[in-house]
Parts: sequence; structure tokens; C-alpha cells
Amino acid sequence: MENHKLFLHEQEVEVESTEKHATIEKVEINEGTSGGDITEKLDKYRPLIQEQKLAPNYDTENFNPNKKKLITTEKTKTVVKKKKIANPAQEAMLRAKKLEAAADRQLKKEEAAAKRKQRIAEKALRKEERKAEKAHKKEIERLNRMLKPVSRKTFESLGIISFDSKVAAIRKTDDHWIKTYKIEGMNPQNRNEFIDQLVKVLTIRSRITSNFHLAETGKLIRTDYLTFFLDAEIYETVKLTLDAEVERINRILPEINIVEISINCLMNQVRRNFLYDGADEDFSVMVKRKNNWKQNAFNDIQVIDDYFAISEKTGACLQVIQYPGTIETDLLSELLKINQPIMFVTDIHPVNQEANDDYKRVIERRFNQQIDEFENSFINVGFTVVVITQTLRQKDEVIDSVEKLFCDKQMVISPVYGNITDVLESSFSYGIKDYHSMRNIPMDQVKKLVV
Repeated sequence: MENHKLFLHEQEVEVESTEKHATIEKVEINEGTSGGDITEKLDKYRPLIQEQKLAPNYDTENFNPNKKKLITTEKTKTVVKKKKIANPAQEAMLRAKKLEAAADRQLKKEEAAAKRKQRIAEKALRKEERKAEKAHKKEIERLNRMLKPVSRKTFESLGIISFDSKVAAIRKTDDHWIKTYKIEGMNPQNRNEFIDQLVKVLTIRSRITSNFHLAETGKLIRTDYLTFFLDAEIYETVKLTLDAEVERINRILPEINIVEISINCLMNQVRRNFLYDGADEDFSVMVKRKNNWKQNAFNDIQVIDDYFAISEKTGACLQVIQYPGTIETDLLSELLKINQPIMFVTDIHPVNQEANDDYKRVIERRFNQQIDEFENSFINVGFTVVVITQTLRQKDEVIDSVEKLFCDKQMVISPVYGNITDVLESSFSYGIKDYHSMRNIPMDQVKKLVV
């Protein structure tokens, strides 16, 4: 950009122009020049001044069309950066760090890709497992289709899924099964021999229930039941297992037989245990939505401290919590002298060889001596006594008599506190509502806990 001056007398006028316009010549105005001539010459350069104010001064020769911003030659400064000369060792170190960082990034990418593939594979595996489990459950239901399902209310109250109407076989939740048989021909004369052999051949957890109720003549009438508890998925497996078990038991003594009973026989016996009166009911047809086996067979139990009340009668529920090394033979026979409705429940859980060996090692560590002759003859046993009385006074007398009798035999028996309802419902229902508490005792002592 050039600056030109116009001289008028002693005054100076500055005019700016760009290179694309013609060069403004220096104009000298003498004293004799007229005002019109001066105005005419100044008007010649006024458009140049206005155009310079409106249009910015860009360098059109160095204009780059590929860039959005024009390049100005006046305000651009060229800065020359001096290249730093680095140490070769430092350059090698930086190069190594860059390679290491690149390798780390690549490794992280590979790990992320591997985790992503693993998640996809695990998701597919879980999907296949759910699909296989669903198919497995469907196959189990197909194989158990011969069983009769119960109503939803019965399922929610007792945990029963289905049952076999011809025999007292019941399928419960979590693949639990129970089946109750009746023991025929057992009496005080053959009881000891039978129980001695029974505990040796048993391979399944079982329960012997001896129920004594008063007849019209005032005499106690006895009924014995044997209930098996086992876990399986398919009813056919349950049948084969129990058939083999019952066959071994029936070979013990010819005069004692284990026979099957129907579901109606079992549930109506439960009703009688809960002191229901009236005619028997047909539980095999109680499978509709509104039917509830517990409501029809289990009576309401009112618990007061250490006893219970049911159907205007009172009773006591006692459990043995400590056994002596040797149980006297006449223990339970003396209990029958009470001459009240009474129930003896003996839970038996066989102990396998490995568990017996573990128990031997525990005994050796406890007494700090080695046991050379150790017979694998221990078994888990639980013993419960339930007595029904007419009045509170009779109940107190019964509890005192039972506690004194067991104390004299070096056994500790106590009324059940806190969970009387669970123990009572389990005893009266032959294990449909399952509850048990067991101790480890010598196998040859079990016969003295069965009357």
C-alpha cells in the first residue's frame, strides 16, 4: 500500500490506494489554482478511498482456493523453528516406549476381543443349559405322567406335587419322595429279632410309627407303619428301589410283612391322628383347585408353652436329646402303663462305611487312644413320644411320669419348645410334613426304641 500526498497551500491530504488501481500521482496545487480545479482533482480519487474502506486488502496473487481462509501477506509472520538434536540413546528409549505402548494397546485389544468372545460363548452355553434343563424337566414330567397331580392349594400348603392313588407314594418338591407301608405281625415277642435285622439291611432313611389308641373297651389298639424317604427324579426309579428294599425286609421273618396301603388309607389315618371325627374321605379325587389336603386332614393346633390343644383335648410332645450307652429293654413297655393314646416315632438313618470310619477317628482323637476292635455298628436315630390327654392335670402327670422314667434309665427327654407344631404335624402325618432330629447310637440299641 502506498501513501500519496496532495498539497493545498500549506495543508496535506492523504489518500490510500491498492495495487489493483492506478497509481495516484502527486498533485501540486499552486496559489493561483482555482477551487473548482482542486475539487475536480480530489473527486477523481474519492472512489479509491471508499473502495479501500469497503474491500479488505487481500493478497490475491497468493490466494489458495482449497483453504477457507485467505492468506494476507501483511500480517503473516514466518517463524523458523530450530530442530532439536536429540541424544541417540534417548531416541532409542523413546522409540522403545512407543513400541511398548503400541504392544500394550494391541494386547488390551486382544484381551477385550477374547473377553467378548468368552461372554458370547458363555451366553450361548447358558442358553443351551436352560434349553437342556427345560427339555429334561419336560422328559421327567412325561415319565411321571402316571401320577395324579394335586391342587395348587395342596402344593402350597404341603409341598406335594403328585401321588400314586393305588399306593401311598407321594412326590414332593426338590425330587423328594415318601412312601408309607403298614407293618403286619410285629409284636413284643418278635420285635427284637426283627428290628435287629432291619437296621442291618436298611439302606434308606425310614421311620417306624407305632400308634396306640383307646378302643371302646378301654384297651390300647396298636398299628405300626413304616415310611421311606428318598430322593429321585423318576417314579420308576423309586418303585425299583423300594421294591428291592421291601423284599429284603420281608425275608427277615415270615410272620412279619411290609404291605402297601392306598393313599386314602394313609390320609384318613392322618385325619384320625388329628382327632377328626366322621366318615372317611376320598382324597384321590381332591385334585381340583379349591381342594386342600391340609385343610381336610390336618386339624388346627393351639400351642401353649410346653403342650398343645387340639379338638378340646390336650397333649404333650417330647423328644429324646441324650441316649445312654445301653438302653434297658422294658423302657417303652412301662410307658404303655399310662393307658393314654400315645404314639412312638422312631427315625432311622443308616450310616455308611465311610461315615462310620470317620466317627471312629473322631472317637480316637477325643480319647487319645487307638481303637483296634471297632464294629461299624452306629446308626442315626431320633425318638419322639406324643401323648393325648383329656385334661391339663393328666397332661402334667404324663409329662412328669415320662421324664422320671427316662431319667431313671439315664436318658434325657424333654418337651418340645418352639417348634411343637412342626414336630407334631410330622409325627401325625407319617412324614408328609417332614421334621426330624437324630443322634448317633449303637445299632443294637435301636430295638429298645421300638415297642
